[in-house]
Amino acid sequence: MLQERTGLAARCSHIPVVTLSYGRLSELVGAPVDTIRDRLPFLGLDIEHQDGDVVSVEYSPNRFDYSTEFGIALGLQGILDIHTGMVKMEIEPAQYNMRVHDSVSSVRPSITGILAKGHTLDDYTIRQLIYMQEDLHHGPGRRRQRVAIGIHDADKIQFPLLYTTVGRDFEFAPLGSTDAMPIHDIMAKTEQGMQYGHLAQNHHSMPIILDKNCTTASMPPIINSSHTEVTSSTRNLFVDVTGFNQADVEGVLSIIAVTLQTAGYTLEHVDISGGTNRTPPLAPRRISFDHTMSNRILGLDMSMEETTQCIKRARLGAVADYNKIMCIVPPYRMDILGVMDIVEEVALGYGIDKIIPTMPGIGAAGGTDITTALGSTMTGLGYTQVMNSCLSSDTILSQGGSAPKILVANPKSQSHTVLRGALLPGLMENLSHNIHEPYPHRLYEYGVVFDMEGGAITEHTHLACVTAYKDSTYSEAKSILLAVLYSNMGIKIKTPPYNVAPYEMGQSARIMSGTQQIGHIGVISRKCRQAFKIRDDIVVSGWEVELIFDNKDSLTAS
Repeated sequence: MLQERTGLAARCSHIPVVTLSYGRLSELVGAPVDTIRDRLPFLGLDIEHQDGDVVSVEYSPNRFDYSTEFGIALGLQGILDIHTGMVKMEIEPAQYNMRVHDSVSSVRPSITGILAKGHTLDDYTIRQLIYMQEDLHHGPGRRRQRVAIGIHDADKIQFPLLYTTVGRDFEFAPLGSTDAMPIHDIMAKTEQGMQYGHLAQNHHSMPIILDKNCTTASMPPIINSSHTEVTSSTRNLFVDVTGFNQADVEGVLSIIAVTLQTAGYTLEHVDISGGTNRTPPLAPRRISFDHTMSNRILGLDMSMEETTQCIKRARLGAVADYNKIMCIVPPYRMDILGVMDIVEEVALGYGIDKIIPTMPGIGAAGGTDITTALGSTMTGLGYTQVMNSCLSSDTILSQGGSAPKILVANPKSQSHTVLRGALLPGLMENLSHNIHEPYPHRLYEYGVVFDMEGGAITEHTHLACVTAYKDSTYSEAKSILLAVLYSNMGIKIKTPPYNVAPYEMGQSARIMSGTQQIGHIGVISRKCRQAFKIRDDIVVSGWEVELIFDNKDSLTAS
């Protein structure tokens, strides 16, 4: 890995910002500086700071191909009609190979790589690669947990390579040092080892990349060897990307590959074999798209041909096919998952500045939105609003007393496998993450939950609030409930006893409005609190907002 940024900036929360030179961008794009300056914001970039020729821009966290001037130059060429359509990645056949040993399967199983030849880097470009590497580590890499990148001087490596594991007594000279030291010292004494050593704390052996002479190139995801350090005299590069998922490592590799190709390198495959690994195809994907969808969503009236040209200006491939457009998505566009993402690309290709906003006609009388009314009341009562994801895990829902009903097909994460059916489990998880903060804790959430009715998924708007501190009581929860519904909104309620999980026996009730149950109130059981590792008492109330109104279309309160 190139030497990354260190110190306070690296430890703070990461904001994806890239610093550019208007002059260098002008040369890369082939357009005047004034044109670059005018059109830069219409790539979806926010200008943070300008000082003469230098500009700092913040890019969308899902557009990591914009982490260098090279990716931004490709985007500008598209919206300026200099070069349109998909950027073709030209990769020569493999002359070298890497073998993957079975021992890495339980440590860090996935690896891919590529060679970039025939170009030298100035200090400015080296810094850009360092920043790109760091942004990729923070973003799709999840601080190197999911993906880690190594960039090496290829001329110092003797192929073939071996990706294997070694014990912690194994020695090599880490980046930034000329002296060899055992791995356990690297983990304890180097900055990178101390910062990322926790990623390997549960493994006795460490993944390592060795060359033909058994010289260490890298110890992912921690640190590179000083032997392969990249300098301004480096002409040929070898890039390795490791992780736990082949799609992740190949996606990140493709971002680096298109960046190096645009910088002037010739790309060459590395033949990879062993385990579940393969030589990365870096091939485009295809998505069928109906152009009437973008017209409807964006308020436009474009023909299929006009829509096709807009897609090409966004640097995607596009071919009109009868009544559909076949969109060809390059492998480095990891952010494009479906047709709604294509709509966004149509907007960029059309020109954000050309889309005229319109005010919809409103035929309703003015009033206070129920969200605002309830939010103001809860804030006035001392509660802090939280906003949790509608996706949760079956473990969290079950611990919180809500049986998972609606599973997500092909979930991307084990923590987002089901649609939530209640707000309480998420609030309990919030409390569990803040057990070391001063008490009392008072939280509320106003949001959507989901149910399955007659084979169809339905949405319901709920409000739930939790109060956590030693000796919190049912009476306190009921007083809050009455303050919100009766005192503030004039809604009469009753609370007949009702025993149900996850409440203590004899300390819970239904919330009734007339003859209809609208929610529940109670004291959380010891078993539920222990599942979330919470010691203090917790009281809860929650209700379905729509049910407290006779007309669901009139969610307003005076």
